[in-house]
Amino acid sequence: YYGTRYTVTDRNLTKTYASYNYDLTSSLNIFNPVTDTVRGFRFVIRSGYTVYAGFTSVASDSGVYSVIRYGLVFASGRFTIIDKGVTAGSSGGIYLTGSTFEFRMNSDRYIEYVRDNQVVYTSATPILDSELPFAAGVTIYENNGYISNAVWVAQPFDQSFQLNTGDYIMFLADSTGTSVNWTTGAISKIGGGSSNDAGGSSIGQIEKLTDTAKGFVFSPATNNKRMSVGLAQTRDNTGFSVDDIRYGFILSDNGMLTARMNKLTLNYIGGYNANDLLGCRISTGNTVQLFRNGWLLAESSALTSSNLPLLVDVGMYDSGATVNSATWIGSNVPASFNSIRNGANIVWSLYPQSYLTVDSSRSAVKKTSSASASLDSFAVAEGYIPTNNVDAGRGVRFTVNSTAAAGSVALSRSNVVGSRSSTSFVWGFHFYSNAFTVYDDSTASGYIGYYTIGDKFELYIDSNDRISYFQNSVLVYTSKATLSSVFDFPMYAIIGFENNGFEVSQLSWIGNKCESLTCSAGQYRSNCDVSGTASCVNCRTSCGAGYYLGSTCSGVDNQDRQCFPCSNDPCPNGYYRPTCDGTGATDSVCVLCTTNSCPTGYQLSNTVCDGLGTQDRTCVVQATTVVAPAYEGDLAPPIAAQLACDSDFASGNPIDYCLAVCVTYDCDQFFVSDTNECCVYDSSVDEPIAASGQTYSRVVGNNNVADCSIGTFSSPGDGDDAPCNICPSKCATGEFIVSVCTTTQALECDNCSDRVCD
Repeated sequence: YYGTRYTVTDRNLTKTYASYNYDLTSSLNIFNPVTDTVRGFRFVIRSGYTVYAGFTSVASDSGVYSVIRYGLVFASGRFTIIDKGVTAGSSGGIYLTGSTFEFRMNSDRYIEYVRDNQVVYTSATPILDSELPFAAGVTIYENNGYISNAVWVAQPFDQSFQLNTGDYIMFLADSTGTSVNWTTGAISKIGGGSSNDAGGSSIGQIEKLTDTAKGFVFSPATNNKRMSVGLAQTRDNTGFSVDDIRYGFILSDNGMLTARMNKLTLNYIGGYNANDLLGCRISTGNTVQLFRNGWLLAESSALTSSNLPLLVDVGMYDSGATVNSATWIGSNVPASFNSIRNGANIVWSLYPQSYLTVDSSRSAVKKTSSASASLDSFAVAEGYIPTNNVDAGRGVRFTVNSTAAAGSVALSRSNVVGSRSSTSFVWGFHFYSNAFTVYDDSTASGYIGYYTIGDKFELYIDSNDRISYFQNSVLVYTSKATLSSVFDFPMYAIIGFENNGFEVSQLSWIGNKCESLTCSAGQYRSNCDVSGTASCVNCRTSCGAGYYLGSTCSGVDNQDRQCFPCSNDPCPNGYYRPTCDGTGATDSVCVLCTTNSCPTGYQLSNTVCDGLGTQDRTCVVQATTVVAPAYEGDLAPPIAAQLACDSDFASGNPIDYCLAVCVTYDCDQFFVSDTNECCVYDSSVDEPIAASGQTYSRVVGNNNVADCSIGTFSSPGDGDDAPCNICPSKCATGEFIVSVCTTTQALECDNCSDRVCD
């Protein structure tokens, strides 16, 4: 259709029709990707033109762009996804002149959309036979618009683009590039006004939960420029707005961070400084975790495959907003998150950084460079008190080093800490002119007392979930209301500076009061009770069957020794895997089967070393069956003498009979048959005959009757008080067993007769 409006030169397609119309042209060839070698097509795009490209269903090819079933719309430097004829979201990402795109069907019959050798989208459902065959369809709206290097593609597909942890992120910026500068690992807004009009997204994305790359880290160049940075789904990537971010950060121009979780904006999650390390990762439990300098700030619910793929998206509001050192990471970065430890110095994010000075050696923060005597600078603690659990952080302690300057030190809720104003001080002290007052639930109380330089203060969550205010270890005030685990946590520490010279030092966390308790090796510290006390508990020494013990208790932790499930994966052929009995400290491993031969008279057990068993093969007494000797006449051979046997045999399994078979021609003290019973002879005695092809065996055991235990006997005439005698295990040489030993009868033996056979 409308082929006369296009010019084809080798692999290039150019629109030469002056009118601006959505004119569809299709390939001369049609193909069925289910049966044909060809699975799709590839081309190079040029920005500045509106182009529709993709697969058209030949049966519905009517010459209009709307018949494209699977494809993309390219316009203004961004592409939009078409899936089964329906636009899947407003936009799918960014492209530049020279970007290569590809549409192809994978082995599962899903259509993959590929940019620069990386899959950026996969169709929601597999293609149906009714949609086939396909043609390659292209619509170019403007005159002189074109695509180039259009070729068919077949398997194996080019998968050269790989995400590797530790690699810098490669960004694509907006189509014009006039307001954005980007390099490997960095992107910044260099022009334009204060609006959401600049940004970019990563070349590369997290496609599956099993991918090695699970997230990214970056550093902001300043803490006074507004931008949003996080993970976005391809179909959500509509522009530069924070609404694109599904999981990530909103960086404010006052040094504060807000979280985006599942496209919802949460409360403030703390402050940030220039060059802090901020990160967003998918954890081993498939939750998304936001962190700053090793502190976990927020965590989502678990993802599913429907939440993917995810790419890194940046939207910049203020000129000068800059992302540096953007790098792909795995789920092991960081290896563990920080937590509040009793006595640990507090690290602070400062705003504005130019007004405040930090002395790390004294853990001190001081206002030094503001021209104003107002509340215009703040410090927010790195880290926070997550819950009112008695084993979590319990407060802050500090020393005031000035009396002439005013300022406040307080604990704050997440919904107000970001306001950076007096409303951020929920529970705390306000210092001025040698005196101090307190804040209680955001309300300033009256005068409390005086202080001198060097006085030590504490804000502590007591066992009754109230805030206790201490001066030099003396309780001076207690908050009126009980803390709410829902509304008051997480809890942040914040300092407000009014005058130059206001300084607070020796700033440290107060952990739970039980942390100072050290137990002996082999013990662990119990959780704190409501009174703030703990005890030493002996660590477990065994687990259940199928488990093994973890590391021994050192005496300094508050966890019992762990139990881990033993591995049960199949081993290679020729190996076995022993089971764990719960008392060992190592996992089950594959062990080479060592028993391959046995001495004379023994044979290998029936255990097969095929990698699925739990024990090595062993040697057992060899059981042989002999062919009856030659005989004359048509008499059937009496293979074995049938012996009556009690149903309560030694094994405890009810059986009706025990039968003996001759295993050799020589009679000795272990046999239950005379030699002659192995021979064929003419006898008038009615001998029981084994069924054709059947053999019998007899296990020597003892009946469990009377008062004697198995393996002992007492004759019936010996009386109730008679002792139980040990059963002999064999007869004398030259004798055979006539009757086995039971609990009421001794072993009965008889002489072996000479072998007489026909």
